[in-house]
Amino acid sequence: MKSICLLFLLIPAFTFAASQKYLANVEKKLDSLFSTEIPDTAVLKAVRIVTEDDSLSSEETEHFYAKKIFPFIEKKKANVSHLMLAVAYRSRALTVSKFGEIEDHRKYMEMAYNHILKVGDTGYQELRQKGAVCYSYASMQLFFGDIAKAHKVFYQAIRAAEKIKDYNKVMESFYALAIYYTQVKDTQRLDNILADIREVFRKADGDVPPRAYYSWYSVATARYALDTDRPEMRDSALLYSRKSLDIVEKYGPELERGTANFAWNYYNHALFFIEKPYVNEDSASYYLEKARRVPQRLAMHAREVELNVRCAYATLYKSQGLYPKAIRVFKDALRMMDADTINNGIRQERLDAYENIVSMDSALGNYKEALAYQQKIIDYHQKVYDSELARQLDEISTKFGVEKKNLELQNLKEREEQRTVILRLLIGSLVAAVVILVFVVWIYILHRRRLQDRLYQSALESEMNLQELETVKSQYSDLKDSLESRQVLRNFEVAVEKMKSVVTAARLDPAVRDEYIQKLSTLNLVAFERQFATSISRMTQMDIKYILCFYLDFEARDIATIFSVEPASVYTVRYRLRKKFRDNPSFQFLMK
Repeated sequence: MKSICLLFLLIPAFTFAASQKYLANVEKKLDSLFSTEIPDTAVLKAVRIVTEDDSLSSEETEHFYAKKIFPFIEKKKANVSHLMLAVAYRSRALTVSKFGEIEDHRKYMEMAYNHILKVGDTGYQELRQKGAVCYSYASMQLFFGDIAKAHKVFYQAIRAAEKIKDYNKVMESFYALAIYYTQVKDTQRLDNILADIREVFRKADGDVPPRAYYSWYSVATARYALDTDRPEMRDSALLYSRKSLDIVEKYGPELERGTANFAWNYYNHALFFIEKPYVNEDSASYYLEKARRVPQRLAMHAREVELNVRCAYATLYKSQGLYPKAIRVFKDALRMMDADTINNGIRQERLDAYENIVSMDSALGNYKEALAYQQKIIDYHQKVYDSELARQLDEISTKFGVEKKNLELQNLKEREEQRTVILRLLIGSLVAAVVILVFVVWIYILHRRRLQDRLYQSALESEMNLQELETVKSQYSDLKDSLESRQVLRNFEVAVEKMKSVVTAARLDPAVRDEYIQKLSTLNLVAFERQFATSISRMTQMDIKYILCFYLDFEARDIATIFSVEPASVYTVRYRLRKKFRDNPSFQFLMK
């Protein structure tokens, strides 16, 4: 037993010793390079050793840059080319950015860019490295908000990559610019980018890889989808979406090496045929079924696709007015959500399904069913008072109560009419029997008086109950308003805290993560609540999270990483929120 305990105590010591030995071996390799190779070759090989070794952490890589590589560069600077200096400074900039050294990242990227500008455009390696350095430098300028400079340098990267026919790199730069201009709805810039893309592809004369075409069609789809009020633009978006699907269907295995999930291409294409007035069940069903058949690497992604496809089918049936069928499919989707308690991306659609079921049951007159699902909405919000939902609940309850009361009054009237008919028959048939007639009349009068007394008593009690109800209603309204204000503020606080946790756990650049967490920490929740007060009731929990991201200017690609979705899904959400709250001027930031 003692020997086992001793072994466990020695394991960390052995691990540390092995790590130190490995670092010593790397240091020995670098020393050997610097003593035997010419300066340019030594720098290139040294950079590859410390950056391509997955065993080294970012801090250890920076240690070798600071203690070995750059002291050698300073010593042999006269014999090191501008190309190798640019490569070394860019690699060091990307390394320090991984652990949040923003200023060092900026400093080293500036030096890399200055050196690459002194490199000629005569060789493959020179152009390849110029494209890489300019892309990284432009991305940094985009991050720091210098859009004009980023635009200029991205085009330098494009021209360098175009000369060596690296069209995937060309499209990476175009795509990065297009993402920004799509977010700010700069359609003129997007049109210019699309024109430049077409010119590049024209010059390439068909010598372009499928992934580059896929990126081009994605940019075009996003551009034309911005003009929702123009049918011809929708047709263009539909055309390029179809082109991207053609690329997927023809070159799927080649494109699968990337991060794209082709199920969403089919799903987003199907949405063109679901929203009014362009409802087309055959086309929507075709592409939704194609989305279902796309193989997924993870079961979680397969469930998420299946859920969204079912919700899309339900929305399609609702658009066609097939409410019973839509309700059944929404309930199938809810059963899927009940069976999956882990995937947050699936749970976010629960509230939308509840709201759709409530609206359709209300339209069909199924007030009991609507009331039950309205209660589920309230339970789902953990008893958070929502004025709009409460209004809907009151309306449904009132309709149900009125309907029940009308039935009771109708029954009373029918009974009263039956008594009158019976009485008249008795009077007509017993005219000769005065005594019996008097007796019957007396019984009738006595019974009627009792009914009147009960009626007057019921009216008095009803009046008193109404007064008491008004008092309680007034007190409840005041209490509800107070609780709603506090609960909504608390709801935003919880949403911000959850977003901090999600951002912290997301695989983001540390600098970007720190910036986002800082923005979330400094958000004025009171002012935030006041700005969106008139639309709080229409916000789902997931709406709040996305609105926080858009409100705080998170990048679309980072939002996609945070919620584990595709960038196209982020644009879909932005479009949905913009459409949902287009009447509220507080959401102008969504129009950027």
